[in-house]
Amino acid sequence: MTQPLRLQRSRAKGSRLVSPDGRRVVYCGRPGPFANPFTVAKFGEYWAGLHFIRWLLGSGWRDFEQERRRELIRRLPSIEDCHLSCWCALPPKGKTDGCHAAVYLRLFGMANTYARLRAEVEKNARKGR
Repeated sequence: MTQPLRLQRSRAKGSRLVSPDGRRVVYCGRPGPFANPFTVAKFGEYWAGLHFIRWLLGSGWRDFEQERRRELIRRLPSIEDCHLSCWCALPPKGKTDGCHAAVYLRLFGMANTYARLRAEVEKNARKGR
């Protein structure tokens, strides 16, 4: 099976988001449990993406919405093998995709980092958080 993809949603008349291979497509925008809490409107595209990565990995914004972060990490296994969709524009060919949905897909490809996040959730669950 191919790697999951990031798909861009569209409001164009007649457009319909269809999975290219029958795999489930999960919406990662607002409102929703997988949305980036750092908005492009407030932080700009680059900083919203960077803040999201640091927040998700626990290396920045430690006091910001930690319960939401724990819940998001707890839910990540449910989207691990899905295509992810959002409203972010697709990057030009050859450029890195800074969209948070693309961050999830890269994270799933980094087994050690993902395992560390899962271990953190399990440890917090044992502590009752």
